[in-house]
Amino acid sequence: DVISTDDVSSFEEEACGIFKQFINNDNFLSSWQVSPMLAHVEAWEDGNLLNVDMIRDAAERNHDGLGKFVVGTAPSVKQEGGAWNDGAADRVDTKSAEGIQRALEDGTLVWNGCGCDSPRIAALCKAATKQFELPVQANAYITLPDQVVSLPPHTDAQDVMVVQTQGTKRWKVYGRLLQPSFSTRRMGRISPLARGKNGDVVSEDELEESVSDDENNIGLLLDVWLSPGD
Repeated sequence: DVISTDDVSSFEEEACGIFKQFINNDNFLSSWQVSPMLAHVEAWEDGNLLNVDMIRDAAERNHDGLGKFVVGTAPSVKQEGGAWNDGAADRVDTKSAEGIQRALEDGTLVWNGCGCDSPRIAALCKAATKQFELPVQANAYITLPDQVVSLPPHTDAQDVMVVQTQGTKRWKVYGRLLQPSFSTRRMGRISPLARGKNGDVVSEDELEESVSDDENNIGLLLDVWLSPGD
C-alpha cells in the first residue's frame, strides 16, 4: 500500500515523542556513549516500522542501479571467523521476490540507507535527527531464521541504536578492542572503528579481552535476545 503524506507526518510526530522520552531519561543519558542499554518501545511491537511488504515496495522502486541491497555472507560452521563480504560482487537482483529469497539463503540482506527508499524510515530518521541533534541514517538487516550468525563481530564509527522489527535476534555487545589483531597489522592500518570489515576479522580472543570505556568491565557487556519493539 502507498503511504500517504498524512500517515508519514503522523508517524514522524509519534517517533519524535518516543525519541524525546529517551533524551529526557536520566538512565539513557548516563549510558549514552558509555555502555549498552536495553529499552522497549511498545508502539513498535506491531512490525509496522519495517516489514517485508515495505522491503518489496522499495526494491521495486529502486531503479538507480546503485545496488543498495547487498548480501553479506554470514559465517557458518564451515566459515569460522569469516569476514563480512560486502563487496560489489555480492550485489544481487532484488527486483523480484525470488531474487530477495536467493539473497537471504546466502546470508543477511543488508539494506543500506533504507530511508532513501522508504518514506516511513525517512520519517524515523528525520525525527531522530530533530531530537538528538545529530545526523541520522538507517540501515536494515534481514536474516532468515536458523542462521548461525547474522553479522560477524565488527566495530562502527557511529553511535548505534538497534530496533528489532520482526522475529527475534540475539545480540552480543563487547567493550572496546585493546589493539589490532596480527592479521590486521599485516594488512596495514585499519581504523579501530572499522574492525571486522573489508577483509578484517575480529577474533574470539580479542572479544574476550575487550574493555568498556571506564575499564571496569572486561569482555562481554550485553548478551540479550531482542523481540519486536526492543
